[in-house]
Amino acid sequence: MKINKVIEKLGIELNLMQEATSEAILRSNKDVIVLSPTGSGKTYAYLLPLIQLLDSTKDEVQAVVLVPGRELAKQSANVIQDMKAGLKAMPLYGGRPTMDEHREMRNVKPQILFATP
Repeated sequence: MKINKVIEKLGIELNLMQEATSEAILRSNKDVIVLSPTGSGKTYAYLLPLIQLLDSTKDEVQAVVLVPGRELAKQSANVIQDMKAGLKAMPLYGGRPTMDEHREMRNVKPQILFATP
């Protein structure tokens, strides 16, 4: 899906932090760390360029995003679904049996994993 269509569907305009993050992710093969205040749009800042790099036709993990906590892992997976970009995501976090996560991964076949340390 074209990124402009996703942005239009979301009804947002990218701010400077989001544009800089997108540029860093799309133009580099290095890890990108985004530090910005709450409510500044960090989730979109890294997800919008990420969806451009992944292939929704492949049923395999193509990206692992490390997030600091369970709620952000869940939120990020939900945002991917809300973007309707054709990608499947799954949050992985502690507090539940690992085998349950493995079974769910086999069923979901996510392209993106959001994991906590």
